[in-house]
Amino acid sequence: MHSGMTKIKEIILLIPAFVFLYLTPLPAKEPTKPIFADPRIQALIDRAWTALDYDFSIPNMDEAIKCGEEALALDPGNYVLLYVAADFYAQKVVRMPTETEPEKEAVLAMARKGLDYARKSLAIKETAAGYTWALSCYSLLYKDRNFAAQLTASPEIIRLVNKIEECDKNYFFAVSARLRSRLALATPKLLLKLIGGTLADIEGKLDHGISLEPAFLDNHVDKAAFLNHIGRPEEAKKILDWVLRQDPDARPDLRAWNRYSYDRAKVIWKEWTGSEYPKPLR
Repeated sequence: MHSGMTKIKEIILLIPAFVFLYLTPLPAKEPTKPIFADPRIQALIDRAWTALDYDFSIPNMDEAIKCGEEALALDPGNYVLLYVAADFYAQKVVRMPTETEPEKEAVLAMARKGLDYARKSLAIKETAAGYTWALSCYSLLYKDRNFAAQLTASPEIIRLVNKIEECDKNYFFAVSARLRSRLALATPKLLLKLIGGTLADIEGKLDHGISLEPAFLDNHVDKAAFLNHIGRPEEAKKILDWVLRQDPDARPDLRAWNRYSYDRAKVIWKEWTGSEYPKPLR
């Protein structure tokens, strides 16, 4: 019976797996800037990090991609540079327009290139970072596919989420917890009771992520969205209110991520309340 229920839970979470990353893309840039012995590579990575210091706009992503690929040309077999390049490509893809067929083709080409970088990185060394950006690029390839194709891709998405956690459950302030919570958000509410134990586990993982870095706002925003979806709206609103009272620029090392998350929180607040958040700090 236990194994049967586990299988049911897996199937329920497989159904929406393909949509969660596109609907809520991950903030860009590795949580810790990598350090390289080659000063030429380090100078390029420093430039990329500087470009993404304030926000993740397309022009800034283009500069980061340019620097990342120039660095990779100096050391093509470096697994860290490979997953950094995959990261930059994934982040640009979710910000590109997709209104015309040529635009859609450009998005697919970028996602394929990012996925290729991530897979090359993983072939050299399995890392949580490599799996994270492989997952991001892979799921983006299926964003505009039909339901049958998306459903076929779902087991691979679940596998990649599991691999992130196996490699390092603390990576990127517990990114796997945020990913699992977003899978739950895509699950119809009528089915949530069937995965109750899984939901409690997800909340615990989000709390763990918050404990790793309380000033990183994205975990708080995801917890608020998650609690609201599982029927705890008052708790959710309190968390979101707390986020919107924080200064996203207070921590320079978290500034770009927190600006992204703060803007997410403002959008969610308006969706929930029907009005703008009073006196936002951004």
